[in-house]
Amino acid sequence: MAESKERALEFVLAAVDIEIENLVQPQTIFRGNTAASKMFKTYGMLIGCPYLFKTMAPFVKQIEHIHKTKEEEDDITLGLLDIDFEVDLARIEDGDDLVLEANSLQFQYILSKCLGQIYKTRDQLPPEFSAIFQHVYTCLEVQHEDLEEDVHYWALGGLLFLRFIIPSIYFPDQYGLLDEMPDTQLRRQYVLVSKVIQSIANMATPGNKEQFLVFMSDFISKHHVKVRNYYEAILNSRNNSNTIDSTHVLFVPEEVIIQSRVRIFNTFFHFKEEVFEQLAVRGHIDTLNALEELLQIYPTAISEIEDEKAVMKRKKSTINKKRKKRNRRRRSELFDRNEINRTNVDDDHSTVLDV
Repeated sequence: MAESKERALEFVLAAVDIEIENLVQPQTIFRGNTAASKMFKTYGMLIGCPYLFKTMAPFVKQIEHIHKTKEEEDDITLGLLDIDFEVDLARIEDGDDLVLEANSLQFQYILSKCLGQIYKTRDQLPPEFSAIFQHVYTCLEVQHEDLEEDVHYWALGGLLFLRFIIPSIYFPDQYGLLDEMPDTQLRRQYVLVSKVIQSIANMATPGNKEQFLVFMSDFISKHHVKVRNYYEAILNSRNNSNTIDSTHVLFVPEEVIIQSRVRIFNTFFHFKEEVFEQLAVRGHIDTLNALEELLQIYPTAISEIEDEKAVMKRKKSTINKKRKKRNRRRRSELFDRNEINRTNVDDDHSTVLDV
């Protein structure tokens, strides 16, 4: 079964071997739509959700809370939550340098909290990730020993950040970190955060397409040192048995796990020929046989998973309807209560005037 950690890990390692063997430009390692990139992303989603719910979900929900609170505030109310994260002056309505400076300070504060959480939870990454990263390091050392040292960091950043952490920020609803798809403005906040974190992970400065992020260069450069140390610590933590601290871990929705299974099935199926060949070269006959069995049950397995998804969708629809009905009732009760209070105030006012 594809969910077997040992088998799935062998599939990912085989795909990694293919990419490293065919590596031409070190800066692009694990950054294309290759078998290794796709398989690590789906595999990471399958086994890494508890980590994302521990580290990224609180951060993602905090941004959503700030966004919703800002929308609910009265127009004449001014407070910290009125500050936006938008740092492109061309997108700021009636904006000027002072607004941009205020936004950038808020933006850097949020980024610092997010990155700090990532750095300090290094030991809670899935242990399978450590095995993959060590395998990448070893293969690069053996096959491309003449490459510069940074290629190890580019490889690690391409997998861990570009294929795992950043997608959970960019598409939080797909990872179950949010209950619904972000609106356009909220999505923009996540896009901005993702762009800066990607620059830090790549140990690069913003490119020509993100000129508006040039003012973040000092912030990004400062974190280049920190992310390099982060990569070093991960590569040096051999044979660890990482576990997630269950304190304050949000519940991973069952629909996210089901969706992960669908994606990993589809990814294996799409890249089956490349993976077959590499597994045969490496002599992993048992894993090769397991993959063949997997592909034979592929149509049935996908059908069963789709049925599970349909059931979960109906359950979620029912829950949402009940929630909306409950919210409407609460708003109605609040309105009635306000009307009663307003009537009482008017009566008291009339009494004073009569006197």
